[in-house]
Amino acid sequence: MPVALKTDHKPLVSALEKASDTATPFQRRHLSFVSQFSKDIAHQPGSTNVIADALSRSDPVDFLIDDEEVDDDDDDVLASIFSVSNCSPKDFLASQVADSSLMKWIDHHLNDDSSPFSP
Repeated sequence: MPVALKTDHKPLVSALEKASDTATPFQRRHLSFVSQFSKDIAHQPGSTNVIADALSRSDPVDFLIDDEEVDDDDDDVLASIFSVSNCSPKDFLASQVADSSLMKWIDHHLNDDSSPFSP
């Protein structure tokens, strides 16, 4: 089933329509990857692309929250997220190795040549 792709990124459309000798191998690889999904890629200005426009906007609720209403619990959560820890590279590597889901993801993408994340 063919998929029609509409993008507000006009240079992408022209890059896919013509072969370019100036594109880097990295750019060629990515253009090739994108072109696997659709041959029908068209430009549509962002202001007329209602779905993309809606998805790119911030949640309106974010703007309605008064800073004074944020309680101390939220401050503690934010502080823990943005705090800088003193983690050595050795400790960082050990925590990555201990994360079984991360190791499974890495192993899958290292051994799968069709993966877009394959080195």
